[in-house]
Amino acid sequence: MLKSEDKKILLFVALISIIGALFLVAVTSRFGPGISHDSVAYIYASRSFLNGNGFRYFGYEAPYVQWPPLLPVALALFEILGLDALTASRLINIICLSLTIFFTGVWLDRYVKFRPLVIVGVLAVLLSIPLTYVSRYTWSEPLFILFATLFLFVTGLFTEKEDNRNFYLSALFASLACLTRYIGAVFIVTGVIVVFIKRKGIVKKILHSMFFGFISFLPLSLWLVRNYIVSSTLTGIRTGSKYTFSQNANLAFNVLISWFLPAERLKRVQDADILLALKLLTVGVLLFCFMGIIAVFMAGILSANSKGMITEVFVKKSHLLVPVIFFTSYTLYLVVMSSKIAFDAIDNRLMSPVFIPLLLIILSAMDTMITAHRGNIAKYVVLVSFAFWTIHPLSNALVNLRDSVQKGTGGFSTVRWINRETIKYLQRNPTRKTVFSNYPDAIYILTGTPAMYPPRKNCGRLYGMEQFKQSMERIKLSYLIWFKGNTNSLIYNVKELSEFFNVRHIAEVEDGDIYLISL
Repeated sequence: MLKSEDKKILLFVALISIIGALFLVAVTSRFGPGISHDSVAYIYASRSFLNGNGFRYFGYEAPYVQWPPLLPVALALFEILGLDALTASRLINIICLSLTIFFTGVWLDRYVKFRPLVIVGVLAVLLSIPLTYVSRYTWSEPLFILFATLFLFVTGLFTEKEDNRNFYLSALFASLACLTRYIGAVFIVTGVIVVFIKRKGIVKKILHSMFFGFISFLPLSLWLVRNYIVSSTLTGIRTGSKYTFSQNANLAFNVLISWFLPAERLKRVQDADILLALKLLTVGVLLFCFMGIIAVFMAGILSANSKGMITEVFVKKSHLLVPVIFFTSYTLYLVVMSSKIAFDAIDNRLMSPVFIPLLLIILSAMDTMITAHRGNIAKYVVLVSFAFWTIHPLSNALVNLRDSVQKGTGGFSTVRWINRETIKYLQRNPTRKTVFSNYPDAIYILTGTPAMYPPRKNCGRLYGMEQFKQSMERIKLSYLIWFKGNTNSLIYNVKELSEFFNVRHIAEVEDGDIYLISL
């Protein structure tokens, strides 16, 4: 039975979850969720799947292999129920944010003794800069973060009870995360380490860890086999990164710090000792967590023949094992991989999945400090510090709400894009022909016109010139819509296309040019 105090706390958590949902409803009220290129790719893959053409990649005559399939499948299921993809995406994000807030509160209610910290935690999630940012867009991150939160919760329960129910639930959420984003492999690594440490006896440790890895990786492995069959690649063609390890580490640290300090203030102290100190502190925390994981892992091996008891402290704080391993593994994996493969620059979006585990670690550390201190000074310091900190994320949330209502949510869902003359020209002169453009995603999502990219440079058969020529042989004649302004240097521009095809200028508007292109 829940105590009266616990009931009040959970009621408060549920209320904040509802407020989070209502906040997201308000943010996306004008044009719906924000739309980027990735958003269009998810929507297009969903529609191609519904039309019986399998998962197709937007912008090229190529299969959808760059991301796992779960979000397009979810969008397709909602479309079957009668919701369009944008409405479905908005609903998914609202549900995900609300449940993320709720289960974070449930985790804190279970493991944090100083009850005001539970309230602090759910308010921190509600006002979270990275979570409120990614939840505005048709992206896979909100779903991924929800699976991360559920994984942290059920795997924490497993560290307490070591029961089969939570073992399988943990593997389920790990597999769902892998089917949402490829970096979900971090869930498998985390689960394998936790199972190995917690199981008793070296044989059980090895066998159960391998079994966890097998069942959580199986769905993704089937998708990767499919990818190789249809594209001869596991995750599509990837180019090398232009960022070094130190640059990516610096970006990651700046993002983490910006969640707790205003970005404008950070810019003013770029050369100051305070920023260097914060970065060194972040590095120290990561190294401490990493070494702690290794120490506990080794202790698990050494304790295999002593009933699995590592230390009394570890048993009491074993619930922290999961967020520490996840936070450390995810951050290191992201920094290392983004130094080898071309990702977007590390930002709030890419780092957003570590906000919840980082928050749990911080609040648990505060709880330990407060409960170990006999006086009330520590309690007052923590609560006053949090009250001051809320000014930063609260002001950020209010600014985002104002901008979203006035200008649109982001990406192509903005007044700026909807009012572009080239978009209006296409709406006045609709065509059923497939058009090519440097911004086909904007054309497709804002006008409904089938649109594709010109070929990529040095990108092989999937997205390169040979594939484009085959498309032109089938299409014969098409429009080439070229928006003025910044253009991706990886694709052929109008002048370069003129060397291979007949390109004839037929119209000009304020922010774009319209051409006819043929063989």
